[in-house]
Amino acid sequence: MTDTFTVTEKIRVSSKNNRFENSNPEEKQNFSTYHPLEGFPIFSLEDRSIFGFEFHGSDFLTQTKISDLNLSEKIRSVKTGNENRQNHVFFTLKFEDLILDFNSSSGLNSPIRNQILNWGLKPTDTFLQINCPSLDENFHSFATAVDFLKELGFKIVMKGFGKESASLELLGALKPDIIKIDLSEILDENSSDIKTILAYLKDFSHSNGSSLFFSGIYSDNSLRLAIDFGSLFLQGSLFGGQISFQSASYLDVFTFGEKIDTYHKDKRKWISKEIQFESELIKKLDELHLTTKDLGDRIILDGQSIFKISKVIQRIYLTDWVGTQVSAYYERVGDFEFKENKTSLGKNWAYLPFFYKHVKKSFREPEKWQISDPYWDSGLNQYVIVFSKIVGGEHSIFLDIVLDRNQLLQGQ
Repeated sequence: MTDTFTVTEKIRVSSKNNRFENSNPEEKQNFSTYHPLEGFPIFSLEDRSIFGFEFHGSDFLTQTKISDLNLSEKIRSVKTGNENRQNHVFFTLKFEDLILDFNSSSGLNSPIRNQILNWGLKPTDTFLQINCPSLDENFHSFATAVDFLKELGFKIVMKGFGKESASLELLGALKPDIIKIDLSEILDENSSDIKTILAYLKDFSHSNGSSLFFSGIYSDNSLRLAIDFGSLFLQGSLFGGQISFQSASYLDVFTFGEKIDTYHKDKRKWISKEIQFESELIKKLDELHLTTKDLGDRIILDGQSIFKISKVIQRIYLTDWVGTQVSAYYERVGDFEFKENKTSLGKNWAYLPFFYKHVKKSFREPEKWQISDPYWDSGLNQYVIVFSKIVGGEHSIFLDIVLDRNQLLQGQ
């Protein structure tokens, strides 16, 4: 065992922000001081168990020489809560290591593959974490090297969607097995931009067969954020920090399970409040007689009466049966004021998923208000649900309703 991985002093995980702390400031970013038999457990929501272990330190895979270490046996010895499944390992590769491995390979004779096999591991059980390349790096070489590793059987994890990365545009081309989001790198989890990106990643992963992996989970709020945005794999100080293979046990799985049970309990409470909120709003809307008037160039309605019903109603508009907007966009600008925006008149929204979902529901129950699933609205910086209904047999009305989770749970 090389001195590179000797633990020189105790390293702990901050329960506040899940960043690594060391009493020696110069060694805070020196992840190579981590002991090779210590890793960070990655939990699976699907199995409610430990899915695998992540090794921090970009030099671990490419520079470590451990002839007497059989990682496969150590990993199999971990009690994960699912004894019928092989644990997986996650290693990090730097851009230059990725290119170097590709340039040094001949056929299946890859330095990284050889190292994995020497440790008694299988490429098919090994996930290689790679930062999304920066804008000034050679994407063609990067993509070629990634495809080569896939052909060798490795699973690919893409991470590092920062300001300097080519980021989201590359996902469709690379088709990673897992997309990793590190919440400890996000300054404001509640910002509109962050939630817009997370919503995009959630939709992308569902449509392209990738799984989401959220790390840096340090609180119940960050856990809720991760699961709400579709994370399958979870990691963070909320479930415990760095552990050795020998100390991993059912206790870690039990702690994880407790946190997930709490999430589901809170989620059911939220859904109950949401249904109550929707029912009360529909009752008020049904008491209102909705009428429209044709002015030739547009259809008008009594927006003031609708906005008076509740402050949660933010926007109102009408479409025809093929999805073309036929009214102005009525937008709330204060507690008792709204404005009419005519710039969207004549635009067609049928390409958006919600429109024909509304049509299908309206065919089934034409007299009832239809309600969409919540989505994150970057303009309002809040979760929004859409109420819709057929009006006058020819048009459909759409109301954008904001949802405040905290107010609902507090009964406000």
